[in-house]
Amino acid sequence: MKRLLLALLLGMVLVAPVLGLQSAAGEKTKDVDSLIKDLRDKNSTVRANAAEALGANNDSRAVGPLIQALNDTDNTVRMYAAWSLGRLNDTRAAEPLIKAMNDERRGVKANAARSLGYLKDTRAVGPLILALAGEDYMVQFQAAHALANIGAPSLEPLIRALGDKDGGIRGWAAEALGELNDTRAVEPLIKVIGDKEQLVRGYAAEALGKLGDTRAVELLIPVLRDEDWIVRCNAAEALGKLGDTRAIGPLIRVLGDKDSNVQGWAVGALVKIGSHSVEPLIHALNDENSTVRLNAANALVKMGSRSVEPLIQALKNENSTVRCSAANALGELNDTKAVGPLIQALNEKDRCIRGNAAEALGKLGDTRAVEPLIKALNDGDSQFRVVVVVSLGELNDTRAVEPLIKAMNDTNSSVRWNAAESLGELNDTRAVKPFIKALKDNNTDVRGYAAKALGDIKDTRAIGPLIQTLNDEDWAVGLIAANALVKMGSHSVEPLIQALKYNDSNAAWALGKINDTQAVDPLIQALNKGDWRVRRDAAEALSMMNDTRAVEPLIRALNDTDNGVRWNAAKSLGELNDTRAVEPLIQALKDNNSDVRERAAEALTKLGWKQGSAQGQRSSPRA
Repeated sequence: MKRLLLALLLGMVLVAPVLGLQSAAGEKTKDVDSLIKDLRDKNSTVRANAAEALGANNDSRAVGPLIQALNDTDNTVRMYAAWSLGRLNDTRAAEPLIKAMNDERRGVKANAARSLGYLKDTRAVGPLILALAGEDYMVQFQAAHALANIGAPSLEPLIRALGDKDGGIRGWAAEALGELNDTRAVEPLIKVIGDKEQLVRGYAAEALGKLGDTRAVELLIPVLRDEDWIVRCNAAEALGKLGDTRAIGPLIRVLGDKDSNVQGWAVGALVKIGSHSVEPLIHALNDENSTVRLNAANALVKMGSRSVEPLIQALKNENSTVRCSAANALGELNDTKAVGPLIQALNEKDRCIRGNAAEALGKLGDTRAVEPLIKALNDGDSQFRVVVVVSLGELNDTRAVEPLIKAMNDTNSSVRWNAAESLGELNDTRAVKPFIKALKDNNTDVRGYAAKALGDIKDTRAIGPLIQTLNDEDWAVGLIAANALVKMGSHSVEPLIQALKYNDSNAAWALGKINDTQAVDPLIQALNKGDWRVRRDAAEALSMMNDTRAVEPLIRALNDTDNGVRWNAAKSLGELNDTRAVEPLIQALKDNNSDVRERAAEALTKLGWKQGSAQGQRSSPRA
């Protein structure tokens, strides 16, 4: 996370000068002499663009003028001048850039530091170390990385800086030493791992990980208990990079850290250490701390194939908690070697083991599990049966059709609705009659999944029962039934028209979706005679028909007593694109309901009408 923050800060340093400026793309096409001349322009934007473009031209004639631009009165010009001098890589700029490190603007200082790193001039080492002080991350970050870019000449000064009285200098010196990748820094960094400043401890831990010297392991392990979570994260990351098995036990204990970020870095470190972590992690599946158990399982999954065989063996562990976690992890690893052992685990007495094994078998997708899972449907534990029917649905094997039909009669409603959902995925006509029966189940979810499945199967035997379900006591089930009838297409039209006569609003909605012109007249009648819900849906449905017979009835509906009917009528008139609607819609702009007025205005816009046009006519004719 710290790295991301610093990357963002770096981006701010490099991007900030551009804000508020015109594009400098055109400037780059100018010749160098013209750009140098632009550096003296009265307009600061012109000068800034020229400064930026001269860096891209890589012409040494620009060095002197850019050095002078470091004294410009505009801070953006100075920022770009400092930035471009680094790109030109001419040591004549070293002293002026060192001087620019004292600029009042942080952007100038940061870009000056960055450029000094590119120049790799040893004269800059001292000033850059001084720039590590304070609390300006932009400047400190660039100075630290500039020192790392300068390389070996920075080593001894940076080591001495670890003893500076300023905590910022000590911390950023540690950061820079990590970037230098010189093992001579290991001992000095070890000495400051217990520094009183969080910044120093954190960067020292990070640097020791980068340097890759296992002398740091024993001293980094206690840092896993540091009071600061960022320091603990850096210590865990460093131990992962060092890859020393001595860190495994301490890292496993950190899996239960109070901070989730630390837990995550510990997981990553254990994965980096590799196969040696597997057995200790399996033992951790029995830890008394549930967070440790969860993160241990997560680490084992992240290890991939290295964990499969040990986890299979863990299914035989004497501890049921270990067996339960192992079954769960095997489901995430997608290795079919686990299928046989997981099938055996379905016979465990422990509910957690059986449930995780059943769930894992569904995830693995191997049809060898179908028959054992069918057998498991006879288990006396309803929660386990729920997991089994879900996994049978995931396996998508027609052998499960009849057993799932039977499960739809289970005494437990959760088993029934999950069985209905799984059976629906199989899309088998043998399930039509059971699904029709399930439309009368006392559980809302069972009825909903049954209706959805009947729509997917598209068997016309279901039309009548689905018509009856349009008026289900649960509005969502009625809507699912309407959508199922839409999937049946033209076969549903006549039954839906008949349902419309009984004030069924879902029937009106479905007829609109099917878009069969047979329904136009019945919908017009419903618009005039139905209750408010039917009138609303009829008004909306008529817009889907694109039939001009609906225009006059919809115009009359603009005077309906229900706001929703008027709203849908206005919307539909806009969709039908008929000029007869213009004047009525203009009148609707005076409606007492703001939503209706807004919808009328939108409809008029679609019809090409503009407010204020002559006699309220359309602004231009449309065919």
